[in-house]
Amino acid sequence: MPAIDSRTDKSTPHTDTPTPWPTIILLAMTAFCAAATQRILDPMLPRLAEVYTTTLSAASWAITAFAIVYGCLQLVLGPSGDRYGKLRVISLFSCSLPSPACCAFSRAAWRH
Repeated sequence: MPAIDSRTDKSTPHTDTPTPWPTIILLAMTAFCAAATQRILDPMLPRLAEVYTTTLSAASWAITAFAIVYGCLQLVLGPSGDRYGKLRVISLFSCSLPSPACCAFSRAAWRH
């Protein structure tokens, strides 16, 4: 019986290198979501100006403030998630911190 050389055997596929397509698709979806997050307030701009009885240019500062805060938090939350765990950091920043901040900055808290 002759010896079969595994390099010339065409019946088994070579699985030495993984395919990069799942990673590429995931990165593309992540990039799309990040870009969509920055533009999510644009359609609401006329309604924001109407509800708060202000001009469009003044209401557009809401979009600017959102983009600045979003960008700055990426610098903090990314490394923190790598160090302490993503679930722990997400639960801390999405549940624990906004509630006291909203209470502290509400008008009712500052009334005498």
